[in-house]
Amino acid sequence: MDQTEQRHLRLISSILPASQHGRLLPVWRAAGWLTGTLPAIFGAAAVFRTIDAVESFVDGHYAEQLDQLCQRSHCLPLYCLLGGCRTDKLMHRDDARGRLSAPGWAGRMWTGLVIAGSRLGVSLTRRY
Repeated sequence: MDQTEQRHLRLISSILPASQHGRLLPVWRAAGWLTGTLPAIFGAAAVFRTIDAVESFVDGHYAEQLDQLCQRSHCLPLYCLLGGCRTDKLMHRDDARGRLSAPGWAGRMWTGLVIAGSRLGVSLTRRY
């Protein structure tokens, strides 16, 4: 987990009550490590494609969360925090995207797999 991710986790954990902390965090750390390590085997383009896919997914996820939070005035601190985290994610995504050419079939398949895994992760987190 890079420094930005660690900072985001610390900030969000400091605002949310312990009852709302993710119980599956160790699983997500392992999945994140694997999602970073596998593309590294195939080179920089695979790493940047992964970053683009993950950050694009997270951007959409944060947008959904922000839409829900903007209707709750008591959640303003969390709204502001997530907005800042989302900005970091977009910068990270745009940096990776700027280093990429159009994806071939393998890149499209990998991106689809990363996004599907991210969706599964969110779904499981909501259940547990």
